[in-house]
Amino acid sequence: MSVARKKVVFILPALTAGGSERVMASFANSIDRQLYDPFFIALKDGPIRDWIDDDIPLHILDQKYFVSAFFSLIRTLKTIRPNVVISSIVHVNVITIFAKFFLPHFKLILRESSLPSAMIKGYGWKSPLCHFAYKFLYPKADLLICPSKQILNQFQDDLNVTVKKSVIIYNPVNVKNIRGRIKQKEKSDVLKLITVGRLTFEKGYYQLVEALAEHNIHKAWKLKIIGEGKERPKLENLIKKHNLQEHISLLGHQDDPWSIVSQSDIFLLTSLWEGMPNAALEALASGTPVFALGSAGGIVEVSNMTDENSVRLFDDLESLITSINRFEISANNNSLLPAIFEKHSVRQQFHAALEELE
Repeated sequence: MSVARKKVVFILPALTAGGSERVMASFANSIDRQLYDPFFIALKDGPIRDWIDDDIPLHILDQKYFVSAFFSLIRTLKTIRPNVVISSIVHVNVITIFAKFFLPHFKLILRESSLPSAMIKGYGWKSPLCHFAYKFLYPKADLLICPSKQILNQFQDDLNVTVKKSVIIYNPVNVKNIRGRIKQKEKSDVLKLITVGRLTFEKGYYQLVEALAEHNIHKAWKLKIIGEGKERPKLENLIKKHNLQEHISLLGHQDDPWSIVSQSDIFLLTSLWEGMPNAALEALASGTPVFALGSAGGIVEVSNMTDENSVRLFDDLESLITSINRFEISANNNSLLPAIFEKHSVRQQFHAALEELE
């Protein structure tokens, strides 16, 4: 007699290219189809539909406002009748928690991808709402998934938030896919710098450009920035202001960024805050060492799992650029990523978490 598969719904705000979106798509795609029947819900459509396997039903709510999205979500969940619902990103987590009040029969997993302290202090008028959500709504979840110890510690120690269960599950990296797309690095006399991420304030690109203008790199160099976002006009103007057009290129969104990253010498992570930086993990998988500010969250944990030639941490951009000047260009691009982040390892962690809910 076969056992009925449990229905697991994954919820995101939009199908846009980002770390949380990539992680949730990976969780859904890798789930054991013999045990679970996955579904995907997004409040808005976006360019990453093809990240989600074709056999997973995809529901786009396409609602502009919070209230209408909430009731549309309720209707969709009533139709699916899930056993487990997993949501990520704080505002979607909030409406999913409220949905559980109307549909109490599913187990709720929340995944928090950001540092609570950053959301509380640096999210403008939404900051007190985030604090309220973390403190009084997140404890309603059956399980809290955090991609770094730092995030979990802030919930437990700084906010004194108690959830029924909590677990650290690192972001999965499809090393096989990345390694299959890259070629052996071509050695060059030009130092090739790279960074990947949305062009938003918290990524620290504005400060990076200012630092590169102020502190000279004493060799030929190029910086490529992959990603799109609202900071693009500001960055373009700043690059022109400092006459860095020959050095810095904004490449926009790239479907296959890792073939570019793998040909680079250093990946720069200059975020003002991060949870667990997916782009840095994938850079390591492509064989590109990471130079990061210590403020960039989970990269500190990654550095403790690697040697100093794989991840180097800095207190400020001036010391980071000083170290760039001492960097020896290498043609090596073997994977530098610790095995615990590889897709199959994270899949086991995720399934163990699902089983503990039963």
